[in-house]
Amino acid sequence: WDPLPQLISNENLGVKDNTPTSAVNVFGYKNRIAISNVKSETSVAVYSITGAKVKSFKTNQDIDFESQNGVWIVIIKAADGQKSVKIITH
Repeated sequence: WDPLPQLISNENLGVKDNTPTSAVNVFGYKNRIAISNVKSETSVAVYSITGAKVKSFKTNQDIDFESQNGVWIVIIKAADGQKSVKIITH
């Protein structure tokens, strides 16, 4: 009897790491935020570091937009998955 495999297994914790991550790319450059590699309808939400929603929209194509200087959390939801990215604009 070997209890070690049961102790280090994630099955007992109920943790599942099966959320697919979107292939959409998000990056900041100067005072712009760019969304690229968009292959299907994609929902984009931009939040300030304090949690206030600053902007939200849907797009079917690559896009970039102007933003103020700061730290932003961009949440992407696409057909292939979702992701959240921290962006710094200056």
